[in-house]
Amino acid sequence: MLAREADRAGVDVSPLAEPEAVAAAVDVALADEALGMLLVKLERKPSRSSVAPKPTKRESVRALELTGPNLYAEAAKVPASGRWHSNVFLAPLLERFGTTPQAARARLLELHRSDEIELRRAELVDSMNPDLVRRSAIDVGTYTFHFLGPKP
Repeated sequence: MLAREADRAGVDVSPLAEPEAVAAAVDVALADEALGMLLVKLERKPSRSSVAPKPTKRESVRALELTGPNLYAEAAKVPASGRWHSNVFLAPLLERFGTTPQAARARLLELHRSDEIELRRAELVDSMNPDLVRRSAIDVGTYTFHFLGPKP
């Protein structure tokens, strides 16, 4: 059986060779063959860096500034899973802008204080998606905002 594998692997075996040496030579030859096949496959596959990425709608949204009108325009596009009645959770809304509520905290508070947007708190958090509530939270003193409310 070892002679058959050696022949298949292309290993020249002398009748006087030690079986362990033949087995080692077969293992090396088979490993070399497998590595060669892998390299051929990798050469055929285009690299990710050589393929130009297609622009997405999300990338064009990220170019928008965080303004009241832009937030409300994008809020209208958030699916039902990102809403609670007339409110929109901040996390899925701000994902559309490529940011998080915590990263955009100062800007959101500025817009809220200037009455361009209305930030709201989640009152019945036990009946809401806990992960969504946690990701949408913006702590401000003794209270926490979770939603963009309807236009003021």
